Amino acid sequence: MKKSVCYIVGSGKFPKKRFKPEKGSLILAADGGYDSLKKAGYVPDIIVGDMDSIKKIPKNIPRLVFPKRKNDTDISLQTVDKSVLAIKLEPFCFCIKIYF
Repeated sequence: MKKSVCYIVGSGKFPKKRFKPEKGSLILAADGGYDSLKKAGYVPDIIVGDMDSIKKIPKNIPRLVFPKRKNDTDISLQTVDKSVLAIKLEPFCFCIKIYF
């Protein structure tokens, strides 16, 4: 299986002109990052977070939902070593690029 680049997009200022995911890349939205991606014309493969920053939660995109009360930010849920998501991404991604 070929590994690809994994892009994690948070809800901060989104560099639309520099965001150029390669074909076959994995795109993850950290909660409100979904709105940034949607505005730029991209659809993430999965949304991770507590879903408190998304204007309208899409039904057709897989979600990994965490409780609103937690010790981590939504973007750190995707990047910390102990994260279930980070463990599951390892076989697929050779590089992780974070935009927040």
